[in-house]
Amino acid sequence: MEKFILFLLFLSTSLIIIAQTEVDVLTDEGYTARVGSMCVETIKPDPCAGTETYLTLNFEEELVLVTDTEISTCGSASINSKLAYKWELMQDAEIKIYSNAEKLGHKFLEDLVLKVKNRTVIGIRPTWASRPDTIVFSKIAGK
Repeated sequence: MEKFILFLLFLSTSLIIIAQTEVDVLTDEGYTARVGSMCVETIKPDPCAGTETYLTLNFEEELVLVTDTEISTCGSASINSKLAYKWELMQDAEIKIYSNAEKLGHKFLEDLVLKVKNRTVIGIRPTWASRPDTIVFSKIAGK
């Protein structure tokens, strides 16, 4: 019985250490991913008619700064929103962001499930097709 109790203690300690390591991967780090694109049909050829949308997540100890940026095909950038939310890492390595999707102007964060997998942030969102989209966030260098 004593060995069993020691085993359970070891197992629970190991799970706490693994969870803490995943939190350490996020804290004071930034991650970004292209989450969408749009091209506008124009009468005359216009190389600036398209945009790409990027979602940037900058994690602090208790808050995550979520920035929604559009970059035109000509290279000009505009920040659509920059908001801070509380976050936490759940037991199943899911990143829970306590956001208000209405403030972002779209439901993107509401439908996006973020997870930490192999020290990488992965986003999963439903699509109209049967398979969900998987978005791999890149770590921002020098953050």
